[in-house]
Order: sequence, then structure tokens, then C-alpha cells
Amino acid sequence: MRRRTVLGGGLAAAAGLALPVAAHPAHAADVFGELRDRWRRVVLGPGAPSGPHADAYARAVAAQDRSAARQLATLVTDWDAPTPWPDLPLTEDPAHSAHVTTAASRLRAIAVACATEGGSLHGDERAAARAAAGCRLWWTAHYHAGQPQYGNWWDWEIGAPRHITDALTLLGPAVDDETRAGVLAAVDHFVPDPRRMLRGELVSTGANRVDLCRVVALRGALGANEERLAQASAALVGVLDPVPVGDGFHPDGSFLMHTSVAYPGTYGEVLVKGMAELMRLLVGTAWDVGPAERRLTTAAIDRTFAPFVHRGAMLDAVRGRAISRDTATDADDGFKLAVDLVTLADALPAGEAAAAGRLRATARSWLAENGWRPLAARQPAQIAAAASVLDDPAIAPLPGPLGHFGYPDMERFVHRRPGWTYCLSLNSDRVARYEYMNGENARGWHTGDGMHQLALDHDPFHFTDAYWPTCDAKRPPGVTVDTTPLPVGAGGDNDNVPLSGTRWSGEVVLDGELALAGTDLRGIDSPLRARRSWLFLPDGVLTAGSGISADGGRRIETVVEHRRTDGALTVDEAAGWAHLEGVGGYVFPRGAGELRSLREDRVGAWSEIRQGGPTTPITRRFVTLWQDHGTDPADATHAHLLLPGATPEQTAARAGAPGVEVLRLDRDAHAFRAGRLTAVAFFAAGTAGGVTADAPCAVLLHEDPAAGTLRIAVSDPSRSAPVVRLAVAARGRHAVRHADAGLTVLGPDGATVRLLAETGGRHGATLTATLTAGRPAPGPRVQLLSPLADATVRGGAFADTNDGASPTLTVRGADTPDDTLPQAWRPGRYPQTRWIARCRIAAHTRSYSRDSTTRRGAVYGVAAPRRSGRQALGAGQVSPGITSPERAGRSPPGWDYRALPASQSAQFMFQPLSPLSGAISTSGEFTTMITSPSMDSSKNQAASVESSSAPWTSSRPMQPWLVLVLPKTLSFAQ
Repeated sequence: MRRRTVLGGGLAAAAGLALPVAAHPAHAADVFGELRDRWRRVVLGPGAPSGPHADAYARAVAAQDRSAARQLATLVTDWDAPTPWPDLPLTEDPAHSAHVTTAASRLRAIAVACATEGGSLHGDERAAARAAAGCRLWWTAHYHAGQPQYGNWWDWEIGAPRHITDALTLLGPAVDDETRAGVLAAVDHFVPDPRRMLRGELVSTGANRVDLCRVVALRGALGANEERLAQASAALVGVLDPVPVGDGFHPDGSFLMHTSVAYPGTYGEVLVKGMAELMRLLVGTAWDVGPAERRLTTAAIDRTFAPFVHRGAMLDAVRGRAISRDTATDADDGFKLAVDLVTLADALPAGEAAAAGRLRATARSWLAENGWRPLAARQPAQIAAAASVLDDPAIAPLPGPLGHFGYPDMERFVHRRPGWTYCLSLNSDRVARYEYMNGENARGWHTGDGMHQLALDHDPFHFTDAYWPTCDAKRPPGVTVDTTPLPVGAGGDNDNVPLSGTRWSGEVVLDGELALAGTDLRGIDSPLRARRSWLFLPDGVLTAGSGISADGGRRIETVVEHRRTDGALTVDEAAGWAHLEGVGGYVFPRGAGELRSLREDRVGAWSEIRQGGPTTPITRRFVTLWQDHGTDPADATHAHLLLPGATPEQTAARAGAPGVEVLRLDRDAHAFRAGRLTAVAFFAAGTAGGVTADAPCAVLLHEDPAAGTLRIAVSDPSRSAPVVRLAVAARGRHAVRHADAGLTVLGPDGATVRLLAETGGRHGATLTATLTAGRPAPGPRVQLLSPLADATVRGGAFADTNDGASPTLTVRGADTPDDTLPQAWRPGRYPQTRWIARCRIAAHTRSYSRDSTTRRGAVYGVAAPRRSGRQALGAGQVSPGITSPERAGRSPPGWDYRALPASQSAQFMFQPLSPLSGAISTSGEFTTMITSPSMDSSKNQAASVESSSAPWTSSRPMQPWLVLVLPKTLSFAQ
């Protein structure tokens, strides 16, 4: 590999100048020395600011010195000591793996204090020597090559090496060569390949991949090892590429970690920070982060992160179990992300100045609005970075975005209007309700059961101020809930069953402004079932529910509001409205029903929701408003309109004229009309609101008389209908001005217009069309074929349940022409090609492990020639996409066998009537269809079809997921 040197000019020069190629060994040494110097600047920041934030920086440095002095006072450096700090035993107890990381963190803190100019420890050789001795003891005692892991893998592969490599960089020559070499050998032992994690058992993904690359890259710089630097650089390629399922960024902007948890706010922030820091480290070298990764990182800020930041605070809906951490609130994570944007902007080359300017403007806005903690309470490096944009008059703050932002792949839906942000959290058989792990988030039970977060401009830190330890965890705002108490971790424990099994969950959106979301709610360890929907309007959100049912003596409630406030609550049940001072109004268009309210002082402690958290009791006052559905309700309903910021007078007026009409509210459909907008959630095929659908879907119709248009939007939140046929009241508009690919206007049928939406494989995405007055063009002719087979099974607790109509799946071969193949694909054209191509589908039983039992079925398909053009498939047909791996090396001329991730192959099977071109083939084993997350693609692929062992996926059953075709028995006609 060729190396380019970075000499003299440092980071700024590297970002803007072409660099010479190394021609002498001394130049190579200069490269590694420059990398270490860069990393010192990354860790320490740009230095003390000279403007209005100089005092905050000085006070933060003083606090940093005091903390480091305390750690030095108790540091043990005796060569035979078992640990550097007596309060951190390093015995091989699983609970003590965190001590390995904590000890390294303390050593890093001392090193930072010794390296920070202006601090009392800066240049203190004795303090640096003691820290170096601590590093040596830490290495010899328990972090060395050959040491087996115990406890949490993260401590050994990410946490500890991340801190210790920082410490070695900052301490420099104070660390002896033997210690440095020993620590680097330990890093090589625990992180031999950044593409793998958890002792090499899993492919690393998302934030974990970036963290591992950071460790390996810095290890390369410290040890002058260009192979390790190249390894880190190569492993970053593709880390931000959209994935169809599981960890990472998704095409709709979602970001998941731990397979099924919405995590932009914490793991996503870690990824951005890591990418920004690695860009600064490697810019201008042979190991530079590629332009695609730079582009995807900067694009993710607007696409994924910005909608979830309200006045500088990161919404808790995407922070996972971090909501239980008293030292890492929503405001803290928002502040860290703002600092990351400054780091990222500084890392971009001169040619990307516009993107850098936008990042700085966004960061300035968030930093200026986030006053939860005084700036002096932050780390000195963070203060210096913040000051660089806050003190620059040339940087104008960029306001937050307005509109509707939907993320179906992580079940989060954000509605941002002037003065407020509303975020809805749902769950499904793809996305977890919440995460309970490592003793954190013990009572997050219903935070993904339709909970809403309402963030107000005048109350931006409502959830920051000890909301989670003091709130009633059985009554988060917006949920319909079984009031029966639950044990810690129920419904979200990653060692058990984190997915609810809900299939119908998602939204349809129109023009990025109006939207309808819904879910088929299932209670946690409860018979509760309900159909729920949310209509997002310009001035509020309508929440509705139907089919609310339970038995066994369960009392069911719908929580209208649960707010930490002293504000006055006014309720007029007769008129059907309520108002909460400082929040807004609530209108009940179908009557208030059994409306209840409560004002109480609630007492809690962080230790109740996070193991090891502070035990100090905290008291906060709450107002709760809910509708009581009684014990064992049968088909109960509810509807209320939330009007953020409305006055009591405005609320009372809206009660008289709500502006929203509930047209239908039952188990099969929710239909609403708001002015010129009609919204329908079809939980089953039917007719409502002037729309007829032959499959589950969500539909929005918006008539614009001024423009003379009818806008139509449709999606399949259930992700189970390959196609949806609609009949819509056309209102005199039959000509097609625009239609998305996949939404076909078939033509008029009297007063209606018929449409065909190809919803299969689209991850619940919305398709839109615009109709206008005029002569309709002739519609295409479409033939829908009957399914060839309909045998399905779910995993986990439902492994023995066949949801299909057939007890078995019979797959017919195609060695001779028959009706199962289009004429162009019949094997007579290529007699040497066997048309039956087999792959297994595996569904795990209740217990997941490397030795878990699987049920194996077979699916057959055909591979299309590269020049086959566009060919539509019928509903239920197996898409060309599964071919035997033994054919891959012996394909006939003109054919292209390409191995695709198994999850992608599964998606193609659910795209009947979608245009297909080229060859789609796989040599793989996959566990579930598109709606089911997989830990990673490679793990779900097998080298051979018949003899490979069951894939090791996880220690937890991920149920209930629909598998494409896995019957209880199989018959093959060969």
C-alpha cells in the first residue's frame, strides 16, 4: 500500500493540500507521529477560547484537575498490586468487567489533565509518571494478551481499549516501551479484526463497528503499524450504507442497534462522533475516510438526527435505555451531538465547505438553545469546540426543521410545528417496545406502546428534569394500557422476548406535512388488544382507538396526558374538552366518556430504573388525565384531539367545531375527515371514507380546489400485502398528473378511479399520485395471479402455528416447460441450466443458541438472464432470486449470478408485479422475511445448502416473525 506523508502543516494543511508520497523511512515515522499529534488535538480540543466563554473553560479545567488529583491520590502502582484502584477489583467476576473499563477511564482522565494547557497538572512529570505506572499495572494485572474475556464483551473490545489508547497517546514518552508494546498486543488480542465483535462471534455493525475501527486505527498510529490502519480504514467502508433489516441506517433514515431498537440518540451519536474523529485523524493519508462515507455521515444529520432534536435536547424516544441514566439526559446527548457536528465540520475538506457551514450553523442553534447545564459543567474540550461556533458572529444559527418526519423501520414518527414537537413511539414484529439491558430502563414497559412525547419551546426540559424516575411508568402519555403491574424488564428484556408480534404498524404521509399512523396494539403479558391511530394535522394530533378489549379481570385505560407540571387543569366533560395550563387543549369529538384526572406528588429514585443509580429520593408533581375503559372492556373506543399551545378559550371553541370528523371507528377501519383531507386506516379489507381497499393499508386523500387536484397516498403498514387495489371517489378528477413508480392508476370506473399499489417489499413506504380534471389516459391491463402456495409459520412462541391456508407447501420443478415459468425463462433455452434452485428457510425454536433446533423448508425460483428486460410477476409467485449455489460458478453465457444478502433476497420475493431486470440469485440461508430483523446478513448465509449447521444468531428468541414459506411438512415434486 502506498503511504502519503503529512508533514509540518498538521490537520489544516492535510485537509486542503495534496500530500507527497513517502519515499524514505523517516517520512513514515513522520506520518505516525503526525497521526498521534492529531489525536491529541482531537482529544484535547482546540484549546482555551479567548472570548466570553474563557471563564467557563477555565473553571472546567480546574474541575478536571481536581477530579484527576483525587484519582491520583488513590492510585496504586505497586508492581504486585491486583488493581490500580482498590475500589475496582479486577477479579474474574462477570460483574467486574466494567471495572476494567472504569480503571482505564480514570487513567485517561489523569492523562488528559496532564496534557491540558493551563491546568495545574499540565507538564507535571511526576503525575504523568504515576499515570504511566498505573497503565503498566492495569496491563499486567488484567488486560494483556491471552487474558480470557468475562462479563460484558464491550468492556474488553471497545470500552477499555478506547480509553487506554487515548491515555497512551497523551502520556507519550512517559510510558515505557514494554508497557506500550504490551498494551498494544492486548488490543490486538481483544480486537484482532474490527469487522468482528463479541469474541469474534458476530459481525460488527453500526456504532460498534466505528468504535472498533477507532480502537484499531489509534493502535496502528501508536505502534506505527500501517496494516492496522489499513484494516481500520477498510472496515469503515459501507458502515453507513442503508441496510434492509437490523443494525445501522435504513433507507427511510431509521437507525437501529441491537437488531430492533430505535437508537439514533445514543448509539447514533456515538457513530457520528467516531466518524468525525476518524476523519480528522486520517484525512490526507492513504487511510483517509472515503468520500461516500463522508457524504453519508453529513447527510444523516438532516435525514436522521435533526428531526429528533428539540431546542438542543435529543428526544428520549430514540435514546433507548439511556433514559434511565441520571448523568446522560436528553439535553446531555443533544449537547454531545452538537459538539460532534463541530468536529465533523472541522474534518471536512475544503471542497465540502457548504456542508461544513450547515453543520456549524446547526450546532450553533442547538448549543445556544441547550442551557440545561451551565457550560462550565462540560468538559474543557467540549467547551472549546462549542465556543468556536458560539463566539463566531459569521455563523447564523439554523432553525430546526418543520414538517412531518416518518421512520417506519424504527416505528418513530415526528411532527414538528412552530412552538412544539410531537414524537410517537410504536412497536411491531420488527421493532422492540423498548430495551431493558444491563439493569437499565427497568420500567420502560410502555414507552413504545403508542407513547407520545410533546416537547414545547417554552418547556424544552420537561423530560430532562427527573421525569423518568418519578413518572408513573404504567401511565406514559398517549398509551392504551392494562393497569396490571408488571415485573422489571417485562416486554423489553433482551434476554427474552423483546418483540410484540404486532404486524400492522406504520404510517402513510403526504407532502411531508400530513400523516396517518396506526398500530394493532398487543398488551405486555396481557389479553389487551386494540386498534389505534394518530392523525397528524397542522395544529394538533388526533388520537383514536377501537376494538379495545381484554378479559380476565383486566382494567384498561387510555392516558390522555401525564405531565410533570403545577399547571391548572380545567375539565368540561359535558362540552367535551379539557385544558392543561402551559401545555394546551384536549378535545373529545365523540364525547369525553369516563374521563378521570389526578394531581399528585410522585417520589422516585434513579436507582429504581437503573441498577447502581443514585438512591436519593426525588419528588416531582404530576397531572394525569385518562379515559377509563373499565374492567374487561369489549370493543371500547376513544378519540381525542391534542392542541399544543391552545388557550382554554381556543380549546372550548374547537370543542364546538373540532374541525375533525370521525367517520368510522371499529376493528376493521378508522376513517376521519379534516377539511379537504380524508384519512383511512384499513386494518382489514373494506370500505370507509369513500375509499375501498382489498387489503390492509393506510390511505390519505387531499383535495385542493384551488389547484384542481386530488392527491392520493397509500402504504401498507402491515407489510403483508404484495399489492393493494383501491377504488377512490374521484370527484371529477381522472387525469394523472403524477404517479410514483409502483402506484398505477388503472382508470375510471364510473364516479371512482381504480389504483393498484405495489406495496410488497417497500418497508411500509408511501406511494403517491396526483389526479386532475381531464380525459383519463387508457389504463394498463393487469392480471393478478393466485398464490402458488400459502403456508407460513412464525418463530419463537408461535413456531408451531401455520398462518397460511395450506398445511403443506408443494413446490413444483421446472425441468420441462409448464405454467410456472414465463415463456422467456423456460429451460429449453438453456438446457444445461437446472431451473430448480433451493435454499433453506430456518425458524428457530424457543431457545436460541449455536445448537438451536431449526425447521428447514425449501423455496424454488428462477434466475433471469441479464438481458431479460422487464417482466412482472404475479401475486404469490416466487420471485427470481433463489438459485442453487452449486450453479454459481457454472452459469451459461449471458447470465449473472450475484450473491445478495439473504434479507434482500427475501424482499424480492414480496414484490409481485414489480418490474424485474437482471439476475437476482443467492447462495444463502435466511431466517425470516423482510419484516424480521436479522443480526447480520453474513450470519444468515450458509456456504452450502444441504449440510450447513444452523446459523448462530442470538441468545434470545426473536418472535413472532412471519417466515416466507415454512410449512410443518414439505413435499417436493422433482
